[in-house]
Amino acid sequence: MAGSFKIPLAPVHGYTSLMERHVLVICMFFNYLSQEIKGYTPSLIKKIIVYISYFLTCGLLRLVFHWMPQWMLKCTHSLCPLPDAQKVLIKDSSGVYFVLRVLASVIEDEGYVFSSTVITRHFREMMVRTHTVPINKVAPDCSSSMDKVFFCINPNKFLEDPNITIYFFYKKLKYIWDRDLCQFNLLSEWNGCPYAKLFPARPLPEHIVLNRRALYEPNEIVLRITPIIKLLLTKCLNPFYCFQVFSCALWFADDYWMYASCILIMSVLSLIMQVYELRRNEIALKKTVCGSALVSVCREVNGLTDFIQVDSTELVPGDLIEIPRKGCVMHCDAFVLTGNCIVNESTLTGESVPVTKTPLPDNQQLDGGCNLNAMARHVLFGGTSVIQTRNYANERVIALVARTGFRTAKGELVRSILFPKPMKFKFTQDALKFVLALACIAVIGLSLSIYLMYRSGVDTKSLFVRALDLVTIVVPPALPVAMTVGIVFAQRRLRSEDIYCINPGAINVCGVISVTCFDKTGTLTEDGLDLWGVVPNDQGNFGEPHFKPHELERGPLIETMAACHSLTLIEGVLSGDPLDLKMFQSTQWEFSEQISEDHCKFEMAVPAIVRPPAKSSSTHLPLESTVNPEEVFLSMFPHNFYETCNLHSHTSSLPSHSW
Repeated sequence: MAGSFKIPLAPVHGYTSLMERHVLVICMFFNYLSQEIKGYTPSLIKKIIVYISYFLTCGLLRLVFHWMPQWMLKCTHSLCPLPDAQKVLIKDSSGVYFVLRVLASVIEDEGYVFSSTVITRHFREMMVRTHTVPINKVAPDCSSSMDKVFFCINPNKFLEDPNITIYFFYKKLKYIWDRDLCQFNLLSEWNGCPYAKLFPARPLPEHIVLNRRALYEPNEIVLRITPIIKLLLTKCLNPFYCFQVFSCALWFADDYWMYASCILIMSVLSLIMQVYELRRNEIALKKTVCGSALVSVCREVNGLTDFIQVDSTELVPGDLIEIPRKGCVMHCDAFVLTGNCIVNESTLTGESVPVTKTPLPDNQQLDGGCNLNAMARHVLFGGTSVIQTRNYANERVIALVARTGFRTAKGELVRSILFPKPMKFKFTQDALKFVLALACIAVIGLSLSIYLMYRSGVDTKSLFVRALDLVTIVVPPALPVAMTVGIVFAQRRLRSEDIYCINPGAINVCGVISVTCFDKTGTLTEDGLDLWGVVPNDQGNFGEPHFKPHELERGPLIETMAACHSLTLIEGVLSGDPLDLKMFQSTQWEFSEQISEDHCKFEMAVPAIVRPPAKSSSTHLPLESTVNPEEVFLSMFPHNFYETCNLHSHTSSLPSHSW
C-alpha cells in the first residue's frame, strides 16, 4: 500500500516508544529538501480559550490567525504522536507552513471507498461494519469521480485495521500511513519498484483496477477554480489592505472625506480588477492543463482479456495501454513494452526535435529499482505528444502505465506552477525592512504624540485621532492601491503576449530586473549545428581530417555514419537527434522506409533502408550481407551516435545489429 520510498525517523521531545517518537519526522519527499512534520489533536480547553479571545479582541486575533495558520493550529490543538494526529503541520524547506487534515478511508475489494467527513460516529461505525453499501445507493449527491461516501473517522481508532487507509494530501500528492514503519510514505506507484516486477506484464483484473483507483485516486490533474468570494476575501484580508481600511475609517472619523473616499474607491476598483485577472488566469490555466481522452486498455473482465475503450481518468498504475499508430497525447507516464514511438517532448523540455522511444528491455539486469528519469528513452511522459508509432507485422504498440495524476511529468510541472518556491530577493527583503522601519518610527511618534497631547490637556477622542493620524502618514495607505493598479496593467500587457500569471507578486520583482540570462543552447544561438569534419582512426592512431565525408572510400567509417543512428521519417521529413541528422546528411546517402512482408521476418520496428548515392553506387564495394548489396536495412537503434560511441568506446567495432 505504501511506497518503497521511506521517511527517516527522528526521535525528539524525549519520546522513547516507537509510536511516540514520530511526533517530529524529517521527511525526504522525492528529490525535495528536508521537511518537518508534526501531529496535532484537537484540545477542547484550548478552543474555548481561543473563542473567548476572539470575542475580547473583536475578531482581531482571528485575523492574525488567518495570516499565521500555524499559530491557530498550535493554539487550538495539542501536540501528539503522528498515529493519533487528526491534523499535521508541515514546514517545507523554504520555511513555509502547511496545515493539513488527516483523512481515513475504507478500501474494499470491490473498490468502494468510504472517506472521513461529517456524519455521526454511530453511522460511521455501522458503515465500517457492513462494508457492503454501494456508493451510488447511499449518497449519490455526495459521490465524486473517486466514488466516495463521506463519514466521520478518527484515524487512530482504526489504525490496526488493514482495510483502513490513513492519509493526507500535501501539495496535491497523497501520503499514506505505513503501519510497518509507523510513518507517512509517498505512494511510489511504479517509480522505484524492483525491475523484475515489470515482467511479465499482464492485464489487470477488474477488482484490482477498482482497488488501485481508490488508492491512487483518478488519473486526472484537477485544478479547482477559486470562488470569487474567496479570492476577494483573500485579497481584502491582506495586511496592507487591512491597514488601508483602518486608515480610511480614521479619516472618516476626522471628517476627512475627500481623500478617504478617493482611496476607498480606488481600492475597491483595484481589488475588483485584480480578482478578475486572477480568476481569468486560473480559468486559462485549467483549460491548458486539464483534459482527458479515450484510451484503449487491456484488462481482464469476467475472466476474458481484451482491449476496451475507457476514459484516461480511469487508468491506474499497472494498466497495459495501446498507443495509437497515428499518435496521441499522453495522459500518464508509461513504459514502452513493444514497438517504437516518435515523441514530441517540447511541452516538457522545450526541445522541438522529436525523440524516439524504444521498448524496455526485458532481460536488463538492475540491482536497484526503476528510475523513470534514468530510463527516459523507454518512457512516454505525460503531457508529451506521440507523433506516430511503429511495430513489426502490424503488431500493437503497448505501454505499461507507471505514474498517474499529479505524479506524472506533466503533474510535476503543474505542481511547480501551483506551489512556486518563495522568492527571497534582496529587493523584496529591503522593501519589507523599509516598511518595518517606517512602522517603528510611527510607533515612536505615536507614543510621543500621546504623551505631549495628554500633558497639553487634549480630550481623549482628539488625542487618539491625532496620534493615529501620524501612523497613516508615516506608513502610506495608498501604497497597496498604487501597486495593485500597476500589477493589473502589467498583467494585461502580459496577457496580450499569451503569458498568464497566477502569482502577481512576482511582477513587482520582475520590474527591477536589469539582466536576463538564458541557460539553454538555441535560445540565444542559432538552431542546429554544422559538421566540421571526420577524423578516421587507424589502429589506434588518428588520421587526417576529412571535411567532405561523402568522398570517403566505402568502409566501416562511412557505413557507420550512414547506418548508426535513430533517424526516422515523419510526414516525409527526416527527423531525429540533431547530431545524427547532420552526420547522416554529410554522407549524402539516401534514407527511405518501405513496409513489406519481407521486412516483417526481421522483426524490425522501423523497416528503414539507407542507400549510397546513385551516382557512386556502382563504384562502391558491396557489403557482406544477404540483402541487396547496395542497401542496408536498419533496425531501430536505441541510442544516438554520441551515446553509442560512449557505450562502445572500449571495443574495436560497433555491434553487427546496429548497422
